[in-house]
Amino acid sequence: MVRRTAEEAGETRAALVGAARALFTEKGFQDATLEDVAARAGVTKGAVYHHFRDKRELFAVVFNELELELDATGRAAAQAETGGPRAAFLAGCRAYLEFAQQRPDFHRIVLVDGPAALGPAGWHAADTQLGLPTLDGAVRALMALGLIAPQPPRPLALLLFGALNEAGFALARREPEIDLDSALAAVGRILDGLKAPRPEPT
Repeated sequence: MVRRTAEEAGETRAALVGAARALFTEKGFQDATLEDVAARAGVTKGAVYHHFRDKRELFAVVFNELELELDATGRAAAQAETGGPRAAFLAGCRAYLEFAQQRPDFHRIVLVDGPAALGPAGWHAADTQLGLPTLDGAVRALMALGLIAPQPPRPLALLLFGALNEAGFALARREPEIDLDSALAAVGRILDGLKAPRPEPT
């Protein structure tokens, strides 16, 4: 009985998170209400408050779920690439940029409403929690292989992370002077410019 009760609670929570993701995407954080979420999930409003303190906490859970999905998508794309470390890095970057460009839930929840709902500091902390360590690991791996000149890896990872985020924002906004291929080509040029210079012939 206790196990079934726990399963039911887990199912209710998952239904609430799924309903909230759909409503935050459709209406935005400001206009979606907890009553809307409860109705979409087929539960009472009291059930919402049993699992989440308020709408902001529910939004943060949905936000983190999307970030986990993005991180897994990028890692999977890099691991599936067979063209070598440089190609694997760019495959992970492409997966991120495609996510930002093609996923309306990520666009609305993470890129548009996230900074206002979580506050600038909260949004930055949540956004970098997974993405920055993943990029930092990739930079260290490329450095170990000689594809990036030896240097402190963290500042470089932070700069690349910021560049990818800005490219993702631009693609999500459908800015006319940038598309996915041109953004990815720019990342490739940055990466190639980070190689250690070849020693001068003697």
